[in-house]
Amino acid sequence: MPIPFHLAIPVHDLDAARRFYVGTLGCGEGRCGADWLDLNFFGHQVVVHVMPAGAPQSLVKVGVNEQASMMLHDPSGNAIELKAFADVDRLFAT
Repeated sequence: MPIPFHLAIPVHDLDAARRFYVGTLGCGEGRCGADWLDLNFFGHQVVVHVMPAGAPQSLVKVGVNEQASMMLHDPSGNAIELKAFADVDRLFAT
């Protein structure tokens, strides 16, 4: 089995993102919070994060449970999330 990738995408509206990725593209819905949603994109993990306009150019977020993540912005303002999982089999756990 190929190693699944993780892709984080900044969005302005979580409900609109859910309608597009789940309703239009057919992604499976996973865990979610008030400002993020995990999606099963054909075996790969896509997470949409609400990023308010004017967000700082670098933002670090470190998880302490089953994963560690760091989010930052590249010079063009694209949000980049780097993530490491303690157990890759829990990638789509709910």
